[in-house]
Amino acid sequence: MKKLVLALVLACTGLAAQAQGTTGTWRISVQPGILFGFEGNTLETAATGGAPASSTQLTTPFYWGGKLSLDYMVGDMMSVGVRSGYLTRTTTTSGTGGAADIQEESRIIPLTGHFTYFLSDYDLRPFLGLDAGVWFTSYDVTDRQRVNATPFVISPR
Repeated sequence: MKKLVLALVLACTGLAAQAQGTTGTWRISVQPGILFGFEGNTLETAATGGAPASSTQLTTPFYWGGKLSLDYMVGDMMSVGVRSGYLTRTTTTSGTGGAADIQEESRIIPLTGHFTYFLSDYDLRPFLGLDAGVWFTSYDVTDRQRVNATPFVISPR
């Protein structure tokens, strides 16, 4: 049980042990992950007469997925690269008063460039980094609407 908890903590905090790299080498990494987000969307459906038939408050959605990263070591302590991934979440709201259930599916496909500076040259290499690029997002609500967006994102690592 302790190993499972430790694995979840490491996966959620993003702690990563980086392979020793030297100038001019390429590195490919695959990272499973969880994206924690905080939003205050309220999803309501109207019954006849305009009164809400169901309502839910989404406060802490969790997106599951993974990322693929390709890095090039430009120095012993720095790398640049590209990263892409796929994250998804499905939420179902039960209808009340005979209303149908509502299912929302959300997908995020990030496509970013990144810079990483390693703080040590030991086997366990803590780092600071910056990602910048676009996130292709799609939100589908059962039989009602589809919203697509492509925001520009800058995020520290």
